Amino acid sequence: MTKGPFVLIPLGGGMLLHWAMKGEWQQLLRPKWYLWLLLTAIFTLPEIYCLYLQFDAQPDKLVFGRQGVSGIRFFLWDSQFGRFFNTGPIKGKGDPFFFLHTLLWAFLPFSLLLYAAIFQRLRKLRQGVEWITLGAGLLTLIVFSLSRFQLPHYLNILFPYFAVLLAAWLQSITRPRAAMTTQRVVSLIIIILAAAINLLFRAPGWPMYFVVTIAAAYGWYRLRDPQQLVFSGAVASIALALFLNIFFYPHILPYQGGSTTAAWLNRKGINSPVQLYRLNTYSFDWIYNGPTVRDTSATLLYTARKGKAALDSAGMPYETVITFPSYKVTRLDGKFVNASTRDKSLDTVWVVRLREGEVAP
Repeated sequence: MTKGPFVLIPLGGGMLLHWAMKGEWQQLLRPKWYLWLLLTAIFTLPEIYCLYLQFDAQPDKLVFGRQGVSGIRFFLWDSQFGRFFNTGPIKGKGDPFFFLHTLLWAFLPFSLLLYAAIFQRLRKLRQGVEWITLGAGLLTLIVFSLSRFQLPHYLNILFPYFAVLLAAWLQSITRPRAAMTTQRVVSLIIIILAAAINLLFRAPGWPMYFVVTIAAAYGWYRLRDPQQLVFSGAVASIALALFLNIFFYPHILPYQGGSTTAAWLNRKGINSPVQLYRLNTYSFDWIYNGPTVRDTSATLLYTARKGKAALDSAGMPYETVITFPSYKVTRLDGKFVNASTRDKSLDTVWVVRLREGEVAP
């Protein structure tokens, strides 16, 4: 529903490679695969109908500054193929190596072993093995890498294929000592980095995380048998997950000015239209219970320093409703993570109220 026909690439690509490597081209003559495609089309019809009602049936609706936009065409072509060819309304630059280095952190603690597993599978081209996971994962990774618009979370749908591929390779190796050494080094780095960031970030109750660090370090020390390779990485993963989900991200998200401001307005029972003035924010749109507009029809304005400076420069009279510190939490840097320099990295957002009849410049 979110990726349109691109979902056929990992599924169909993996099966086609498997049939090609095993010489099973007769699979293309089996009716069940075409029945599968037919059912896929039928079960997608509710989505197509909803898009027709929301867009095609309302040609006067303004979308990306244009009218007469087809939601059906966007779903089937512009949304994904438009990003791939960089011809759609959402454009990017693209980097053919973006997902290769994204995998280094996104598939931790098993990323280096995954590269080895893929290399070994490609090096030993032979019959009698399963090729669906390699075909689905690698083909889709190549397609994503050639796309001009890229985001890290695109890789999420490939993790199941990569996990099965890696597990099969780990079971097949007869001398796992090199893999174990690699995994122990990576796991130790994860444990140390999480502890170091915890020391810098200093969320409420941050000293308690060092209990987790000590437990993880003890587990890392004890799990030295090559047969315990997966458990060594699991210990580091659990320690990192506890840090990120308890001591890090819950204390970062309040700095997301849009969602924090919208939640405050909701608690106060304010649901009047709010103009997003000289800034764009999806977090405010998503959380706020009232309507958000980008024209001059509202007396409530949500803005940042640039917008507030414009109001002040024009001598526009306004009343400050609320103000919050703000930071783009998807773009973390050392200054923000470091508790001693965090205040210097923060921006500010305001909700201001204009007098009735006043229009922001």
